Amino acid sequence: MNNYTPMQIPDLNNNPSTISEVKTVLSSQVFNGLWAYADVEGLVSWNGISWSPVTQPEMTGVIHSMIDFNGEIFVYGQSSLEGHYVKRRNVSGSWYTFTNVSSSSNVGKFKIVDGKLYLIGINLSVNGINSNVLVYEEGINWKRLGTLTSPVADICSFKNQLYLASYGSIYVLNK
Repeated sequence: MNNYTPMQIPDLNNNPSTISEVKTVLSSQVFNGLWAYADVEGLVSWNGISWSPVTQPEMTGVIHSMIDFNGEIFVYGQSSLEGHYVKRRNVSGSWYTFTNVSSSSNVGKFKIVDGKLYLIGINLSVNGINSNVLVYEEGINWKRLGTLTSPVADICSFKNQLYLASYGSIYVLNK
């Protein structure tokens, strides 16, 4: 039987009474390592020995989800200055901020299914496209996927069909 060893992210501000909740983690060839976002420490990186703060001015506030997709980093977060945001970092290190981003909650997350990038959640809007399930197309385009009005907690593929998990129900997306 395999056992897990917890890797507590220490309080980088040296406050031993602080316990941080890790919100999201990303292993990426682009960043050459492991990154995590914790509610107290913010964005940190693991070099195999220790944790260090990461400074990425484009990644502000709370980060709800990060993913490496086709060599680019996508970030979904929320800050007091920007509200909800979706950003993409390309291989050359340039950041692009998608416009008209909003959500009625903080549960949006990225997921890769069948080689496509999805953003799922509750009442999401990116570039003015509103849905609980958005699929990314190359460039800056997002597309609405279906008309499901229930919040979407997860998405997967089975026998060439997409399945959506939503509060007590599973929906099949008819192609």
